Amino acid sequence: QYFLIDELLNNQDQKFDDLVKKFKQKFDSDKSIKELKTELMDKIEGKLEALKQEKGLQAVSEVTTPIHDIHYPVEDYPVKIKSLNLDKTPSFSGVLQGIKGQYWMLDGDRVINIRKFAGYNVDLSF
Repeated sequence: QYFLIDELLNNQDQKFDDLVKKFKQKFDSDKSIKELKTELMDKIEGKLEALKQEKGLQAVSEVTTPIHDIHYPVEDYPVKIKSLNLDKTPSFSGVLQGIKGQYWMLDGDRVINIRKFAGYNVDLSF
C-alpha cells in the first residue's frame, strides 16, 4: 500500500503528476488534490520527521501555496511541431490553441515547453 510514498521519497526524477495519477488510481480517484495531499502527508509523516532529524528542521517544509487547476482544452493539435525557444526568439505572438501538461500549443503549429523556461521574466499580453 505504501509503494507510492516510497516512490515519492526515493525517485525524485519521476514526474510528480504521474505519481498523483497513480495515487488517485490506487486509493480514491474521486478525492480532490487537497484531500490526497492531506492523506499522503499523514502517511509519510514519520519519514519526514526522520528526515528532519537527520538533515535538520529546515530540510523539509510543506508547500502551502494555493493549488490552481487550469483546464485549457486543446482545440488543434499541431501537425508538424515547430518548437519555440525564448533564447533564440525572445519575442513572439500568437493565439493559444491549448495546453497539454507543460506544453503550450499556439497557432501555426508552434509549441513552447513552458517548464523549460522557468525562472525567465516574461510579459504576457492578451
